[in-house]
Amino acid sequence: MRPLLIAVVLLSCAGDEVRRHELIAQRVPVPRVAASAPPAPAAPPESVPAPPPAPPPAPTKPPAKQALTTPAWPAPIAYATPSTVTPNPVPAVEVAAVDPRESTRKAAHDVLAQYCGECHEGHRSKKPEALAIYDLDLPDWPGRFNAHRFQTALGRLDKKPAPASEVFAAFRDAELAATAAH
Repeated sequence: MRPLLIAVVLLSCAGDEVRRHELIAQRVPVPRVAASAPPAPAAPPESVPAPPPAPPPAPTKPPAKQALTTPAWPAPIAYATPSTVTPNPVPAVEVAAVDPRESTRKAAHDVLAQYCGECHEGHRSKKPEALAIYDLDLPDWPGRFNAHRFQTALGRLDKKPAPASEVFAAFRDAELAATAAH
């Protein structure tokens, strides 16, 4: 508990270097602040007198002309040439590419698991023939579909409620478009 308390104190005094070092040296516990009384009501705006108007600015005398002793333009900045700059390699950040078909695959997986998972999910099925066609438990299940399998699955899902066949049709279109693009 004490290290947590010290961390809170350090964070609360992070901008005040002197205070932070004093607290570290003394290991002073943070004092508890009691709840204060509610603030007094503010005076109504009518009773507050308006501030007096500011006096107009005094006229200023233009500066006397002086001899030009400084250049009109600043001196040119000396830039480092490429030969004098030490290369500072930027570490390569590897960003995983997001497959645009991922959302349609997820939706199709959910539809297929709901209506076809009894036979096509390895953890539920006892039918090796159905699992040989595609197994929704395997990560490569979308790659197991060809044009014939798409049509067969879509024909079976047409008998299900409307969103099921629409979701699977969107999955089929995305997969076939990606296959045609390669």
